[in-house]
Amino acid sequence: MPTADVKKIKGIVIRLVDYKEADLIVTALSEEGLLSFYARGARKLTSKNQAALQSLVESEFLLSLSSQGLATLKEATPLKSFLPNDFESCIYSSLLLEILTRLIAEEDASGLYSSFRFVLEGINDGKDPLTGALMFFAEALTLAGIGLEVDSCVLCGAKNKIRTVSFTEGGYICEDCYDPESMQTYPSMYLKILRYIFKAPIEDYGRVALDKDYGLRVLKGLLDYTEEMTGVKLRSCDALLEA
Repeated sequence: MPTADVKKIKGIVIRLVDYKEADLIVTALSEEGLLSFYARGARKLTSKNQAALQSLVESEFLLSLSSQGLATLKEATPLKSFLPNDFESCIYSSLLLEILTRLIAEEDASGLYSSFRFVLEGINDGKDPLTGALMFFAEALTLAGIGLEVDSCVLCGAKNKIRTVSFTEGGYICEDCYDPESMQTYPSMYLKILRYIFKAPIEDYGRVALDKDYGLRVLKGLLDYTEEMTGVKLRSCDALLEA
């Protein structure tokens, strides 16, 4: 007979999928990585777990772990809500969710838990959501193995005379390696933002707010780069980028 163990774990709800008439399949991000489980009757208005099973809510889950199939929720207690309270914050929070659920491999997700929580908390505290989203995006790309080289020229290793960035080559390009026929040039502020988001620790979020116009241009560049490298098109920010 299959055996079941009970485990208590804390995580942030990142995905909810309706199942059968009133159940949910819940995916949460914890320090141990992504965790999916059944929540029977969670969509009923009378469910005691309803408040804890909302997107971007950090909760404590008591799970029955089966040796076969998904774990089953026994009880959930809400701890903190990171639900955004304005349109712009909602957009960037949705981008964080998309990055986690569509770009990051399940085995790598645990490496982003503390950063994910830190950025969500910052957004809720009124820090610039674009800056937080860009810093998290850069960390996720690095974790996925496709981070940009912003310390030196990706072609020759030179650390000075940086002229531009090549998303095709994967990083900074110096004056000597720059090819005007195949490479685009970018303003110095664009290059500075790229370096900041790929080099600054996530704990620095909130110390500066990046220029919005250039920040959005960098975001568009990273979204196009991600699609080209992985085939994944992240759509959360379409409304902002098309405005």
